[in-house]
Amino acid sequence: MLSFVKRLDEQLLDIEAHVIDANVRTAEISAWNVGQQLEHLLIAMTGIMRGLQRGQMPHEARKSNELRDYAFTKKSFPRGAVQAPAVALPSDSPDTKSLKRLVLKTRNRLAGIMDIPSESMMNHPILDWMTRDECIEFMTIHNDHHLAIIRDILRLRSA
Repeated sequence: MLSFVKRLDEQLLDIEAHVIDANVRTAEISAWNVGQQLEHLLIAMTGIMRGLQRGQMPHEARKSNELRDYAFTKKSFPRGAVQAPAVALPSDSPDTKSLKRLVLKTRNRLAGIMDIPSESMMNHPILDWMTRDECIEFMTIHNDHHLAIIRDILRLRSA
C-alpha cells in the first residue's frame, strides 16, 4: 500500500507542475481545460480522504459494481465512460492561486492517510463502498487517467 501512497505523492507533484498550464484547452481532447482537470483531481482526492476520515460503514453488503471492477482489474478506465459526480465538478475557470491552495490542502490530507484505519470505508458516488486501501489505489488510477488527458491536451497544443 505504501507504494500507492508514494505514487500519490509523485502524482501530486505532477499536478502541481501543471498549475501553470491551467488555462490551456484543446477541445478535441476534453471540454475541460487543464485547470479544470487539476481542480477535479484535487476535489476528488480531498473528498475521498474526507470520506475515509468519517469512517462510515455500509449498512448492507457491498454491491457488485462493473466500473469499479474494471478500474481495479485494468488499472484504468475508458475516457468518456462516466461523467464526474456533481460533488467533484470543477469551476468554470479555476485560477492558479486557488489550484495551489488546493494542492497544499490535498498534500496535508494525504500526509495522514495511513493514519486512517484500514477498515475505514467511504461511499463513492459512482463506485459504491471502498476501503481505505481501495480508495488509495483508486486515486492513483483516477489521477493517471486525468494526467494522461492533461498530457494529451498539452501535446496537441504544442503540435
